[in-house]
Amino acid sequence: MRTLLVIILTVIAVYAFLIWYGEDNDSNTHNARVSGHPADVVTSHSQNANQVVKPYDLARNPYMLNGQQAVLTTRGIPMVDRLGRFQVEFPFNSLRYSNMIDENTAIYDVLIGEDTISDFGGQIAVHLATDSPKPELGRPWRVVIQRPMRVVNGLGVERNIATVSFQGYGTLPAPPQPKTPQPQTPRPTDAEQPEVQTAPPPHSDGDQPSEIQEEH
Repeated sequence: MRTLLVIILTVIAVYAFLIWYGEDNDSNTHNARVSGHPADVVTSHSQNANQVVKPYDLARNPYMLNGQQAVLTTRGIPMVDRLGRFQVEFPFNSLRYSNMIDENTAIYDVLIGEDTISDFGGQIAVHLATDSPKPELGRPWRVVIQRPMRVVNGLGVERNIATVSFQGYGTLPAPPQPKTPQPQTPRPTDAEQPEVQTAPPPHSDGDQPSEIQEEH
C-alpha cells in the first residue's frame, strides 16, 4: 500500500513538473517573439519611417528596404538619359494608376522622362486595405515595402515588380537650410593703424629759449 502511494505521488510530481516546464517554455517562447526578431523589425521601422523612397528607384530595385517602412514620393518625374542616369526632376505626379489585379491590389505605372514623358519606368503594386479608395497622387505615402510580386504581362511573360502596402499619408522632411556665413569684423591693416603722436620732452630751466635769456 505504501509502495502504491509512493508511485502515485511520483506520477503526480512528474505530471506537475511537465505542466510547469511546458508553461515556462511557452512563456519564454512568447518573450522571444516579443523581444526577438519581430520586435527588432518594429524598431527598425520606427527608425527608418522617415526615409524617403522614389518610385523610380524602387521600381529599378524592388528588393530595396524589404520589410521596412518608408515615405514614398508620388510627385516628381525624373528626367534620365539613355543610360538611366538621373538628370533633373519635373514637378508632376510620378505615378499613374493602371488597373486592379485583385480587390485589394492596384498597379501603378512609374513615369519617367527621356525624350518624352512615358511609363517606361516600371510598375509598382500597392496593397490597399479592404474597401479602401485609391490613395491620392501628389501626396507622400507612408508604406511598408514588401517582397516583390510576380505578375504576368499581356505577352504572358512573368516578372517581379516592386510591392508596397499603403499605410496612409506622410510628410517629407524639410530640405536642409543653407548655412548663412557669419559676417567677419575686418581687421585694420597697417595703413589703417591710427597715428600715435609722441609728446615733446619737457624743457628744463637751462633750456629756456635764447630770446628770454637776452631779456634778462
